[in-house]
Amino acid sequence: MPLLVDDLSVWDISFRLAGHDPRKLRFRIPLEVKDHFRNLMFAILKGELGCLTITLEKRNFEPDEKELSVYHWIDDIYACGGDHHYNRKLLRWALVDRFDFMLWCERMKIPLPEFWFPPGWNLEYELPEGHLHPGYSYYRRDWTSDDWKAWKLEQDALTAENAITASSPALSMPELNQATSSPLPPASATHMEGAANKMRPNQEACIACQQIAKMIWQNEPDRTIASVVRDELIQKYGGGSFYVDETVREWVKIVAPLKVRNRRGAPRKNRGEDK
Repeated sequence: MPLLVDDLSVWDISFRLAGHDPRKLRFRIPLEVKDHFRNLMFAILKGELGCLTITLEKRNFEPDEKELSVYHWIDDIYACGGDHHYNRKLLRWALVDRFDFMLWCERMKIPLPEFWFPPGWNLEYELPEGHLHPGYSYYRRDWTSDDWKAWKLEQDALTAENAITASSPALSMPELNQATSSPLPPASATHMEGAANKMRPNQEACIACQQIAKMIWQNEPDRTIASVVRDELIQKYGGGSFYVDETVREWVKIVAPLKVRNRRGAPRKNRGEDK
């Protein structure tokens, strides 16, 4: 039966994408599962895929919150990408929301997996009028239904009427009726689509950093990726100062000149957990 949960770990997603049971005890991880580990973790590191339990932002974390910081896991993420080892705790800790995963698949032109997005299934449903969810004392509303839109217009009209009354107490009744006779128009489909497609702050920062990096390399083609990441233009005007250096590095590396991108630094230490 397809899963209807709202979030899954990278561990679960990777095994299910490859057609394997994530609950089975394994000493050797299948190759196709490793590929999914690598793709998903680097998508999280680059800010392309949202993660509920790992943040890319720079801030001070309390000792009991250290696992929320990407810095806590950075070596494990790179080791996973380099096929060195796979930290099972990290892969089970990294939770991905179903909606974020759907957006990532659509951007990457990847078919939605049936185990999480079953064809023909309505993942959200409207509770019949007057019915309650078992164990809950509130009604479930479908926020796209005509009933809810009519209710929302009515509430908006009441809010506007109250605002006019409060700001102009001397306004005559005919004038008040004229001011509130036309309800607020519903949001257009174009507006709703624009709101749904609005980029996240990390996506805007990614584009800004890449554009600035292109300009830097046009003028100084021999600059290293590390020096570009630390450049004031990237940090101050591209928004790089709000994100960890490793994330900004993944952003600008995409637009780096080939000779710069192919340079190899010192290899990372292999902490050798899971081969």
